[in-house]
Amino acid sequence: MMVALEARQLTKRYPGGVSALQQFDLEVPRGGVFGLLGPNGAGKSTFLRIVMDLVRPTSGSIGLFGRERTSAALRRVGAFIEGARFPPFFTAREVLAWVALNTGHPAGGEAELLQRVGLSNAMDRRVDGFSLGMKQRLGIATTMIGNPDLIILDEPTNGLDPAGILDIRRLVRELAEVDGTTVLLSSHLLDEVERTCDRVAIVDGGRLIVQGAISDVVGGETRLRVRAEPAHIALSIIGASGRVEGDVIVVAIAEADAPHLIAALCAANVAVFEATWQRQTLESVFLNRVGG
Repeated sequence: MMVALEARQLTKRYPGGVSALQQFDLEVPRGGVFGLLGPNGAGKSTFLRIVMDLVRPTSGSIGLFGRERTSAALRRVGAFIEGARFPPFFTAREVLAWVALNTGHPAGGEAELLQRVGLSNAMDRRVDGFSLGMKQRLGIATTMIGNPDLIILDEPTNGLDPAGILDIRRLVRELAEVDGTTVLLSSHLLDEVERTCDRVAIVDGGRLIVQGAISDVVGGETRLRVRAEPAHIALSIIGASGRVEGDVIVVAIAEADAPHLIAALCAANVAVFEATWQRQTLESVFLNRVGG
């Protein structure tokens, strides 16, 4: 597996004994969208700032694209971390040209980038009149300058309405699937991460709790929720694989066996009012691992 970003035994301690990261390991493979999840204060932003060499770790190392991180490797990374801060008197187009100049990339293509993030009608407006959502879109556009191999987005949907969140989800998937860019995004929107990302890591207390493909992390047993009457007869047919939860019976069963179970219930004159699949979600995994 080719690796876009690798963290090894990262530790960051601040004066006063506060540890933001503790022997933190992470691998972000090339390609696709990787989600970084964790409660406030988990160490996500500290980690991203260390990746971009904005904060020095107490110990540990960062690798980019299979090698030690260098200034040349960092030029292949676009990042938008901890909110939008732009010169207020610049227009959106001027912000992109300014960022390109300061990151060693040639200016040009600003209109196309602004069109991709939904700001084509505001490219010549000063950013001091932008809403928070518009600034978020502009921040995302800055990460795309120079066609980077890795884009890092810290809470990219902050301040966006539902339609805006959908736009950014589409853009992020387009960056991965069409442009071939690896995207690492930090977010607290669990459902959005599950919809957008291919892989995920959960962080808590500066430590990595779990990482892997969304399908593997969510994984778990699929269960069938059955609402049927008489319930006691239904439970006797279902047997030890079922348990009562309120007015339904939850059954640990393979999908291939579900039709046979429903047929057996009906043959016993049990009225089946509902049979729905209950699948584990990223939210349930997160709450089980980190707590609510």
